[in-house]
Amino acid sequence: MNERVAATVAALAEQLCRRCIEPAQPGDAESARLMINVLADEQAPTELLAVAVGGVWSAYRPDTPLRDDLISAALGCARALLRTEISDTARSLTSAALGLLAVRGAGDQPAVDLVNVAVSARRVEQHDVALWAATEALARRGSLGASHEAMALLTAAVITRDPAMIRDAYDRAASLPADDLAARSAEALRATLHPDETWALHAAGEAVRAEDRPNAAASLADEIAALRVQTDDDLLEGLHRTLTALSTEDIDVQSARQGLMLAVGHLRRRQRFGRVPPVARAGLDIIIDLLTLATTAEAANVLTELVEALADAGLSELVDLTGDEVPAIAQARLMGLAQSQPVWPDLGRCLGGLRGQPALLLRRQRMLSTGQLSVLGLYVVPPDGLAIKKATLDSAASLLIDQLATGDPKTIASIGPAATDELIRTLLPRGLIERATDGRLPSLLVVPDGPLWSIPWQATDLFSHTHVTLAPSLSVHAGLVATAVPLRRVTAVIDDDAPGAQLVFDALQEARAAGLLEVQFSRRIDHLAACDLLIVFAHGHGRGLQFQTGGGGQPLSALDLATAAPARVALVAACWSAAAPPVSFPINLPAAMLLSGVATVIGGLWPLPARSTAEVVSATIAGIARHGRLDRALAEARETAEPTVLHRWGLAVHGTMPV
Repeated sequence: MNERVAATVAALAEQLCRRCIEPAQPGDAESARLMINVLADEQAPTELLAVAVGGVWSAYRPDTPLRDDLISAALGCARALLRTEISDTARSLTSAALGLLAVRGAGDQPAVDLVNVAVSARRVEQHDVALWAATEALARRGSLGASHEAMALLTAAVITRDPAMIRDAYDRAASLPADDLAARSAEALRATLHPDETWALHAAGEAVRAEDRPNAAASLADEIAALRVQTDDDLLEGLHRTLTALSTEDIDVQSARQGLMLAVGHLRRRQRFGRVPPVARAGLDIIIDLLTLATTAEAANVLTELVEALADAGLSELVDLTGDEVPAIAQARLMGLAQSQPVWPDLGRCLGGLRGQPALLLRRQRMLSTGQLSVLGLYVVPPDGLAIKKATLDSAASLLIDQLATGDPKTIASIGPAATDELIRTLLPRGLIERATDGRLPSLLVVPDGPLWSIPWQATDLFSHTHVTLAPSLSVHAGLVATAVPLRRVTAVIDDDAPGAQLVFDALQEARAAGLLEVQFSRRIDHLAACDLLIVFAHGHGRGLQFQTGGGGQPLSALDLATAAPARVALVAACWSAAAPPVSFPINLPAAMLLSGVATVIGGLWPLPARSTAEVVSATIAGIARHGRLDRALAEARETAEPTVLHRWGLAVHGTMPV
């Protein structure tokens, strides 16, 4: 497969995997149709094209019949491909397509097909798809034989760890001949799955609770070694090498780094389909737990490097952001480029890029010692200061993060400032709180993780005199060039149909008439002039590189704005313009623009209320016209807004804060 076919297969695999477990999103059907056209135009392998056509039809064409010969070809090719050695991307695409065909009732053995999908999806660690397929198969167990039923139960049991399901799986497997595939699989998993067995993880958990890092690492290394006898890959090799390095009183830092490079590389390859493999996440969370128990400066460096590597995911290595007519394919291509030559973070460069500014790296994890969800915070103070905090989330904090991440305006409108203030303080290390309280924190860079992107970090009173900016990683931030030149030249893209657009237009016209700002209005991407500040006020929708905005019938994609906006600073006041990046690859509009040389990007965390957003933007324009300072202008404008989370804090700053 050529590069474009490979990227298209990966993009379509991610989309169909998502469709297996979630409703279709606006634009999915058209995106899938375009990807099918690309596969046909690029002469993709016939078998894979047939599978893709069947999967897309099953996913997005509920009322449209497909010729029987095409359905038959899709089923036959999918079944054959799953029995062969194919790439992870092809296996993910084929598994999702066959599963979608099966639940639509195609073929004469949908239940058996679903079992095979479950097994195949688990093989490439797409556990959500595997569990979906196993559950759908068990709902049709009347047409399953004993072996297939046992395999479906076993797959679901491995993923859910449900005791009743584990018992059912082993009871069913016990009735099968010893050489049956399901019986052999059950026996191979006995040591880590069967409730009568004692797994070393229990001992490791006790050692972590006792803060006994060497014994915890040693017991886990032994367990991983046993697993590697049955199956092996870069993840298990990397985890084993790292755990062995951590099992001595004096950590073998070089071996730990080498092991982590293998494990993180494996995670990136599997994460590209939209889900974090549970085993990889659990293994790396264990390593993080163990590193927090070490007290040496070298161990602290390795911990910071690991959290940074997980955040960056190769994003900072991208040098070519040229687009594609299908944003999903562009995202998959960039993902592939970022993973082709993984580089371990250069901590010295990351710290130097902070230019003395403190940073907070965040990582969600499930604590090995307690099983509870927590957030690890690394408070980095150049040149060599590091404070670590693990904040265990109670149900109220977890719910609030989920509410912010959904982006539902009604829900966010119901969230009071006190709740967000308490949440943010819960996640901050004590040293950071003390410094902010004493007025010694003029700025802070935050590197969030997952739904933590949706927290309005500037909203706490603690940061009333601190300029908070976000970045996808320290490595990306280190490549930015901050500027102190006043902002004067403005290019504006305004959607006349967006409520509040007239307010923004009037503010720009007033500043231009007074000779305070040089303003050029534009709608076409190829007409954007070089400027200090690019302002976009328009509707927006989509996430990641599938974000789209624009006005006057001239749509602008994320990559359009990133690659054709010669601006030093950008204010994109559009819904979702700064939504959390996708799991598969941490690139969204702000990240893409930062990588393209824009120093600061302001965007919307969620659907922005039209009137109040227009008022904040127009007030920001008026402030810039008066003194040319973005930081001061935005802070002043926020003070004019209604003091609620929804109306005041929907616009977040990414990158550097020019003064």
